[in-house]
Amino acid sequence: MQIHSPAVLLLLALAGARGAAGSSLDDLLDRLEQTSRNQAPLAHIDTLISAAELLPPGERRKYLLKAAVSLLGAIREEEPRYFYLAAAAHLIAKQDREEAESICLRIPPRQSPRWRADYRGRCWQFLALSAKNKRATVLKGLQTGAFQIPAALDLINAAPEDGGEILQALMTSFPGPKAAQEDVALLDKSLRSVAPFNLGLAREAALRLRTAPPPPPKPDREPEEPEQPDRAEELFAVADDLSLPPGERSTLLVKVLDATPAMKSLTRRLQLQSYLTAWFTSEGATGTATKAADFLNNTLSRHCHGEGCLESVDGLVEFIVQNRIDPENLRVRHPSLAARLLLRELRIQLER
Repeated sequence: MQIHSPAVLLLLALAGARGAAGSSLDDLLDRLEQTSRNQAPLAHIDTLISAAELLPPGERRKYLLKAAVSLLGAIREEEPRYFYLAAAAHLIAKQDREEAESICLRIPPRQSPRWRADYRGRCWQFLALSAKNKRATVLKGLQTGAFQIPAALDLINAAPEDGGEILQALMTSFPGPKAAQEDVALLDKSLRSVAPFNLGLAREAALRLRTAPPPPPKPDREPEEPEQPDRAEELFAVADDLSLPPGERSTLLVKVLDATPAMKSLTRRLQLQSYLTAWFTSEGATGTATKAADFLNNTLSRHCHGEGCLESVDGLVEFIVQNRIDPENLRVRHPSLAARLLLRELRIQLER
């Protein structure tokens, strides 16, 4: 495929920015922050936190994290809000441990065994991993009602003869009727390690386990049918033969394009539609290139509204760079794609 411009310029073109060669890190961060505001709220927050994760400790990093935390106040969906609060606390702990703890306290203890995670526990687990005094941090987290802190079990296993204090704190914070099976497993493993040194306390902890709901019944597993390959992938495997005459290859690639809307993998669909748009553009097949661009735009607009699509968008960004595709040829102005292109450029600039 024709190379249109250097990779760095490709990354900035879609965001409507000038080349990075003469721009400072602050300029790039300004553009990234401005561009990310056009994303859906949770995708915007994810981009801010991802950018902060790349930066060394400093005022700009702290500013991005505080901005993300502030935006999370308007998010109604509980679990994603708590997920990102825990991530922000993890990153801000290196600069402001008191602020990180206050963020953890904004997350309630586990509200239901159906929650994907004990988000307050996850938050304190992050703090424990970076703490100078891990034991004190674990105990403090448990005393706030956090429970799922695996570092507690690590401390008990390292010195089970001194594990009584931590086991007592685990018992106190155990969520009982709201406990999930991973909570039951954590308390059970902890009490068994302490039992040889304090059988009475271990027995008391075992009694607490009885307050947990029974494990859900295992669903009947239907025999899995072998997954059939996507028609688009089968066709592309034939068409991706550079020894074919250009006309024959283009005919095959048109068939690939027509099959892409039925692809199961969103990431791969985006990648193939981008490839085909760039290919037909470079071949001067304006009508087919426009059709491919429409397919790509439709896929992005229908499936990539929030943070759930960011992994696919990041996969598309890597594909664009690896295949040296000029984003301008894609004729796409999707906010998450623009923001994640700039995020990748930030990563490149910081690695120099």
